[in-house]
Amino acid sequence: MPTVIEKYKNANLGWFYYKHYFESSHSNDDILVNRNETILKVSITNAKQYFDIPNANNSFCLKTTYPGLLIGSGYTHEAIFNSKKDKEEAFKIGFFFDYATGIPYIPGHSVKGVLRNAFPNHKNEKYVKEKAKTILEYLGKDDQELENSFESYFEKLKKENCINKFPSFSAEFFVELLGTIIFEGKEPCSFNEKTNRLEYRQIPVYERDIFYDAYFYEGNREGMFLGTDYITPHLNPLKNPNPIKFLKILPNVKIKFQFYLKDDLINGDLKKELFQKILLDFGIGAKTNVGYGQFAKI
Repeated sequence: MPTVIEKYKNANLGWFYYKHYFESSHSNDDILVNRNETILKVSITNAKQYFDIPNANNSFCLKTTYPGLLIGSGYTHEAIFNSKKDKEEAFKIGFFFDYATGIPYIPGHSVKGVLRNAFPNHKNEKYVKEKAKTILEYLGKDDQELENSFESYFEKLKKENCINKFPSFSAEFFVELLGTIIFEGKEPCSFNEKTNRLEYRQIPVYERDIFYDAYFYEGNREGMFLGTDYITPHLNPLKNPNPIKFLKILPNVKIKFQFYLKDDLINGDLKKELFQKILLDFGIGAKTNVGYGQFAKI
């Protein structure tokens, strides 16, 4: 039976997974199967102390669903093992850990990237109308409410002498403008009558929306938050597949997303509701197309 290596049960998990994991055994119990068990039996401690942001004015908590969550799969985690058993037991896909604490988390820029991808504000976007329609449904406001927000925003800019004229309202343009403000950190500064387009300037960093790291703060019913799974690629239809073992966040693990959101085209509370709906529908991390990285409300 695999056992936890007492010497390393409180070790930095990132160091253990990426460095010690591949070192030669220093004792009879420091073998690969026990190293795996040591990783899997780690519980979440002090995550709030390290990752909670006191000045985050908007946050929400969700929980992972089956089959779990995979983060950091793009990192290399390969090594040559001599025994066949070790080759089969080894985790062969990377995972993401905080360097200082060794605790898994989701970086703020990854959260921002997932949310941004739901908006039609990328170059060569193919699904502008479809994405705009989805965002409008998430906002849950009718055209009149959106137009009122649109006009209030530009009236405020006009009072601040930022802009003398602004374009007519359309729901699709509303979504485009919202994405530009949130993710590009830009706001309208003038209206070019020759091109009939707005011109933008950078919003000062301290006045932009901030996406903080999301962290796991509570394990499942057994208190665990890490588990194993397998990918079985069929490279040859006439040969048996070669299962690839990897580490994942288990289902029913609680995670906290935290932001500092400004009131501009829409208020911060509505942005929070929008972000939550996007994450519940789109998920985050690797292999979301086969069910990983999905969340449920707590």
